[in-house]
Amino acid sequence: MTFGWNIGNSLEVPGGETGWGNPVVSQILIDSVKNAGFNTVRIPCSWDSHANQTNLEIDQNWLARVNEVIDYCYNNQMYVIINVHWDGGWLENNVTAAMQDAVNKKQQAYWTQIANYFKDYDEHLLFASANEPKVDNATQMSVLLSYHQTFIDAVRASGGNNSSRVLVIQGPSTDIDKTNKLMTTLPSDSLEDHLMVEIHYYTPWNFCGLEKDESWGKMFYFWGKDFHSTNNT
Repeated sequence: MTFGWNIGNSLEVPGGETGWGNPVVSQILIDSVKNAGFNTVRIPCSWDSHANQTNLEIDQNWLARVNEVIDYCYNNQMYVIINVHWDGGWLENNVTAAMQDAVNKKQQAYWTQIANYFKDYDEHLLFASANEPKVDNATQMSVLLSYHQTFIDAVRASGGNNSSRVLVIQGPSTDIDKTNKLMTTLPSDSLEDHLMVEIHYYTPWNFCGLEKDESWGKMFYFWGKDFHSTNNT
């Protein structure tokens, strides 16, 4: 894996792939990403909004659509990461003891189905437990570890190539400082050296997140010691 590209605002949209204004993901799009020099594609996915809430069964048509997009990447010999994204916040907004059992039930159900569906794919496919689980303290961190453990156990139990697949777990709020402070242990895995920890680095926000100047600061078009614009401080 080298440079990666994220298919944002597409397959993670709860209301459907085009619900946030993007066109349907196509082979032509992925070909252009590969031709631009990327060899890895992250596909944020929603599952809860495509599942029967009585039995937690994921719509087979949706699994087939995710499969189709994965194949676009495989056709280009690319690595692929799929996850449980925000998806209405059923996991990310509920890293609490009160919701732990309910969330773990869904986590186990969804990842069992996802893992079984894709278990014949080789090591170019990676699974990621979540996206940005909101965690601010050690108590919540303990709950998050249980969600990750459920994910790992469900995937490994499905067999096939999932027995050796690289898995990705998220630090608290995927924040580098919180991860360094709170994530003092990792969940257990039956396989050594096949677990990755994910963080999202948004500092400085003026460069990473702002779309216009705000009262508290200006948007940065450039960043780094040698690349400040003349308007940045």
